[in-house]
Amino acid sequence: MSVDIERIRQELAEYRKANPAQQPPVYEPTTADMKAVFIEVRNVILPAIVRYTKLVNGTDRVLDIDTAKLEAQAARLQPVCRCDNDTLRTSARFLAGAVRLIAKRHEYDAVDLSRRLYLDTQLAIMYEEYEWKGRSV
Repeated sequence: MSVDIERIRQELAEYRKANPAQQPPVYEPTTADMKAVFIEVRNVILPAIVRYTKLVNGTDRVLDIDTAKLEAQAARLQPVCRCDNDTLRTSARFLAGAVRLIAKRHEYDAVDLSRRLYLDTQLAIMYEEYEWKGRSV
């Protein structure tokens, strides 16, 4: 059985050209600025998200909150959400996701919202835990 590697590569290139939505994402190289932005934004919005989650959980009601400042901070995470560092990118996405949950808070009941926010915030702090343990990130 003969396998024509060049023919397979050519077919794959043609398929990728015909189906650009199927392309793997292109990530930007991680910079020290991206790490600094993540830490800065995290320090600003994570305490607010945690406080809101505690209030929702404690009162068993979805409470109104002005999300403009949270959304402005989360927008700063967009470049970090495209970096090539898996842990940093994932943490930034979960933090931005928590802000999106709060923005769409009325689509959820209090229990579901607080559970989702808790999970997103726990996963968002994953980056710093890896940094503190001295792992290469």
